[in-house]
Amino acid sequence: MNASSALAWDANVSLGVIPLGVFSHTLQGLQANKNFTYRILATNSAGSVWSSQSQSFSTGDFSFQPQSIAGGDLLLWLDASDLNGDGNGSNEPFAGTVDQWRDKSGSLRHAGNGNVPNLQSGGLNGLNTLKFDGISQYLR
Repeated sequence: MNASSALAWDANVSLGVIPLGVFSHTLQGLQANKNFTYRILATNSAGSVWSSQSQSFSTGDFSFQPQSIAGGDLLLWLDASDLNGDGNGSNEPFAGTVDQWRDKSGSLRHAGNGNVPNLQSGGLNGLNTLKFDGISQYLR
């Protein structure tokens, strides 16, 4: 494709006049689990110029795996459906305190060895959550 032409892209969005500095724009209605590429065209009284390179982002694959992050840079993955990290959802704790929440990123950065918070079964969208007292409970 001829990326220097706005007509070569599947879609374009005019942001209008925006002040100098950092800006953002929310996109809606994008298809899930797809990669999207974009470039910026800036226009002022001196003319128009395209950004030097295109950038990309993904709308994600929500069957999350440690390798789901490009380049393997996932530092920590605390899976609310698998606190003990064994891949078996039928043997999860349902109450009590949590002394360790196992990291599923493959980096062995388990959250634990702190002053244990309380486990709340089905607390958020049916998943386990931890309830901290806000004073002394924590995980490392």
